[in-house]
Formats: sequence, structure tokens, C-alpha cells
Amino acid sequence: MAFFVVLIVLFINAYRVINNADEQLLTATAYKSATDLGQSLMSEILTKKYDQNFNPSSYTSGSISSSQAILNSFTASGSLGTEVGESFTLPDQSPYQSISKYNDVDDYNQYSRLTDSTNGLGRFRDSVLVYYVQMTNPPTTYNNKWWTKRIEVWVTNDQWLTNKWIKLYAIVGANVR
Repeated sequence: MAFFVVLIVLFINAYRVINNADEQLLTATAYKSATDLGQSLMSEILTKKYDQNFNPSSYTSGSISSSQAILNSFTASGSLGTEVGESFTLPDQSPYQSISKYNDVDDYNQYSRLTDSTNGLGRFRDSVLVYYVQMTNPPTTYNNKWWTKRIEVWVTNDQWLTNKWIKLYAIVGANVR
């Protein structure tokens, strides 16, 4: 009888070890999938213009008045996000409307999408925030129009990344030459 008790305890412990290893593997897979999804969304965003009102060819190198006029034409910090004709129901789902409807980086401010995983991990939620920042202090948001914006992409999965987010960010600037 004691032999069976010991055998049952061994089986229970072995099951716990295997189950724990499976959960760790699935969590690691979820982190990788979230990172891949975040990078894909970030790549999409980085293909867009800096600001819909910005025309680099209108900039005259060295001209303060031209530089100030361009800066003034940027979208106000409180208006970062979609413009008329660009809005649709969020969260966006495949096929993603953001690809064709958004024309500049700040359209993605407060954007979200749901992505069904192909590896059985369920749905991932991608969320985006866009801020003006100064290159001297990129972690701090800047409440005025500026030459640089920070894009933050946040990705989570309710089942495998409970209360955890993968965060990616990029700093983009108005390309003036």
C-alpha cells in the first residue's frame, strides 16, 4: 500500500512539472507572438507620412520662416488621431482598415486592433499611442507641435499575458533636408 501512495505522489509531482513546463512554453510563445505582432504594426505605421500637412519639398533649408511655417502646419498635440473620413469601428480586425485609411503616423493615436493567433493562443490586442516629444527627452511627452513624435505599440493576450503588455516604441521625425 505504501508503494502505491509513493507512486501516486510521484505521478502527481511529475504531472505538475510537465504542466508547469507546458505553461512556461506557451507563455514564452505568447511573448514572441506579441512581439512579432507589435513589430508588424510598428512597420505599418512607419510607412506613413510624419504629418498629413507636412510637405518636405516646401522646406527651404536654413530658412527660419519656412521652418516655423512647417512647424505651425503640424497637427495640434490635442488633435493627434484620425481626421474626417479616416475613422472606423475599433478594435480593427483583419483585413485591417488602418492600412488603407490612415495616411500619417498620428492617425494611429488611440488605435487598437484584434489579431487571432495562428498558434492557438487566442486573440491578441494591439494598442497605439502617439505623442510629440523632444529628442533631448524622448520619454516625456511634449504638449506642443514638434519635429519628433514617439509611437508606442502595446500588445497583450488575455489568456497568456494576463496583466502584462509587450511595449515597443519608435521615435520618428519630420524629414527636412
